[in-house]
Formats: sequence, C-alpha cells, structure tokens
Amino acid sequence: MQEPTSAISNDSTDQNSDSSVSRWFSVEGLDNGLYAPTIAQALAQQPGVQDVRVNSESDGIRIRYDNAVIGIEAVIEALRNAGCHPRQRFWDRLKYGWWRYLDENARGNATSTQAPCCSNPATIHAQRRRR
Repeated sequence: MQEPTSAISNDSTDQNSDSSVSRWFSVEGLDNGLYAPTIAQALAQQPGVQDVRVNSESDGIRIRYDNAVIGIEAVIEALRNAGCHPRQRFWDRLKYGWWRYLDENARGNATSTQAPCCSNPATIHAQRRRR
C-alpha cells in the first residue's frame, strides 16, 4: 500500500482560518507513483496552498488552500501544468463551477469593508421583535 504524499507550502498560514477549504480532485492516470512528489511540490509552491495529499491508489488529490488568496481556476491550472489532468465529467464540471462560486464569494467577503448582510444568524435573531 502506498502512503499519500504530503507537502505544506507555508507554515505561517493559519490552516483553520475561515477561508481555508479542502477540495478533492479526481485525476486521470495517477497510478504511477513517480508523479506524486512532483505534483505535490508543484502545487505546494502556489500562494495560498496549505496542504497537498496525493493518493495514487484512488487517483485523487486532496488540496487544502485559502480561497481568499487562490481560486479553483488557479489550482486546476497548476494541476495541468504539473502534468496531472483533473477529470472533466459532468459531475466534476458541476463541482468545479460550485467551487468557483464559493471561492469568488469568499474572496469578495474577505476584501469587503462591510460584513455580509444576511449570513449572521445572531444579528437576525437579535433584530426579531419579541412578543
């Protein structure tokens, strides 16, 4: 059994921050163990990438990154540049679109000077009229 390869790009990055997400990519042709260190190293060099785990047995890569710093498109492009092509089936494309939306939303919230309008249940509850 082959152990997953792990690489961490930036030790000073808070891995439990609100904008840190973990994404699982199914890739094609990862059964060759020689690619794992190369892929992990190439992805770890990207800004915002915190952790990379390559699992050759299941042809998958788990990437933890800060979606306020780097988006899904940059991660997919880095995978392609490393010679590892993410699957492009219907479900995969749907997931990538959803992740793209979440990343753009997180980046917008991180750079906004105001708090999000409706996502804080505490303020909604506090504003309710008591009878």
